[in-house]
Amino acid sequence: MNLSSFVAPLRRAALRPWFALVLALVLALDSPAHAQQVAPTPTASQLSKRRGDDLLEAKRFVEALAAYDEAYAADPNPALLYNRGRALQFLARYPEALASIRRFSQDASPELRARVPGLAELVADLESRVASLTIVCEVFGARILLGGRELGVCPFAAPVAVGAGLQSFEALAEGYLPFHRELTLPGAGAMTVVVALASRDTSALLVVKSKVAASRVQVDGQVVGLVPAETGLLAGEHTVQVDHEGFDPARTRIVLKAGERKELVLDPVPRPTVFARWWFWTGLAVVAAGVTTTAIVLSTESAAPAGNFSPGSVRF
Repeated sequence: MNLSSFVAPLRRAALRPWFALVLALVLALDSPAHAQQVAPTPTASQLSKRRGDDLLEAKRFVEALAAYDEAYAADPNPALLYNRGRALQFLARYPEALASIRRFSQDASPELRARVPGLAELVADLESRVASLTIVCEVFGARILLGGRELGVCPFAAPVAVGAGLQSFEALAEGYLPFHRELTLPGAGAMTVVVALASRDTSALLVVKSKVAASRVQVDGQVVGLVPAETGLLAGEHTVQVDHEGFDPARTRIVLKAGERKELVLDPVPRPTVFARWWFWTGLAVVAAGVTTTAIVLSTESAAPAGNFSPGSVRF
């Protein structure tokens, strides 16, 4: 077969309209311009992440966190763990933020971690804002609240990561008096709280307050905390002492009835300074009088004194 007999049919086909249309379509699909125009449709996870990023930039942290959680549920991409950790950080939910950032550090590839500057510093900062709290409680089902938020119910199988700093700790159980403590939880440290719930049938609740802030409260020789302090005690007579550095302690005895709640205001006694003590001012007056009298003796020309006292002494 010669070349002309092969090319002739192609020329005749090219004249047909459908051939030209098919050829144009093939060329368009194969062109780089078409490849740029057809972008892949974003997934539900990608759309949620973009929404979360926009909300985070707008400082709408609660909504951003919800968007990141939605995105992660659809596609558990480690990058989302970092983003949700930052949202939690801005919400001051430091234990959850630390857990999310640690998970990112564990699950992300080396290339992805390298794209996050200051990751180690961020983890260290979050660790300084989190404490490990061990809760010991013998009353099954007692509710534990920290800062007004419920941590869970007793018993706790493991320590709980909580925000560091001053926190209000409460334990509540039906048939028992509330247990309350003010805790100063150490950042990057640990603390253990032993919850002693007192039965309403045999015990009373004592609340000790004072005008002297940060005073320490002792009941029957046992420290129960700083004012205002609450403790459940068996009905009967108890000794209460409130003390503070620089003050003399204040003590009293109280009688409690089963089931009652009693408030006691007890203020440590201010300790007088050395300038307020009578013997200091008396002694100072004597010294001052001696100095004055001596000055007069030395500066006044007069006849030599007569008598049997020693030179330089002062008589009154």
